[in-house]
Amino acid sequence: MGKLRNFYYKRRWRFKDFKIVKIPAKEEYYSKYNPNIFNCKTLRYYSGYFQNEKYFSDVGKDVRQAFIFPDFRENVEENKKMLEKIKNSNSVFLHVRRGDYKNESWVKIKY
Repeated sequence: MGKLRNFYYKRRWRFKDFKIVKIPAKEEYYSKYNPNIFNCKTLRYYSGYFQNEKYFSDVGKDVRQAFIFPDFRENVEENKKMLEKIKNSNSVFLHVRRGDYKNESWVKIKY
């Protein structure tokens, strides 16, 4: 076992090859547009919700194009069958969005 351990330790990452950098963190909820966020000259980690469409205005056309889906009624038989099942029954769709909110301190509801 000693030879195997020595083999491993000789080949592991050498920390002298890495530079440890402390990057300042900034967390905000960007519902109001702040154009200065793109002018930062230092390394910075941003965390938050960039909910203003001005942050994405340069790629808006690409995003809209990405969300054009094919017409399921003409292309896929399985979807047609599911559509008929939905039409012929008392159907309910429930979407619970929980994962991205359950650990946030600003959410007042206890999940």
